[in-house]
Amino acid sequence: MLIALGLMLISRLEESADESLRDGVRTEAVVESLTPPARLQSMFVTYRVDGRTYRSRIRLTVGSPEYRAGERITVLYDPTDPAA
Repeated sequence: MLIALGLMLISRLEESADESLRDGVRTEAVVESLTPPARLQSMFVTYRVDGRTYRSRIRLTVGSPEYRAGERITVLYDPTDPAA
């Protein structure tokens, strides 16, 4: 039962990621900070949409590229909710 629920969750996460890649809008962001590497490292980025600045947390996975504070990167945001 737990395996089936886990597979359903993974499937929904993959669908959500596919939708983000298909519907997301690309913009430049700046890496503001990174959390210390523990189990899963995160980074905080800021980006601007229509003159407004947003801050987002991005969770990094094993094998993610290495990022540095101040680095400019490309991110995808949801045009219906840029803060999400």
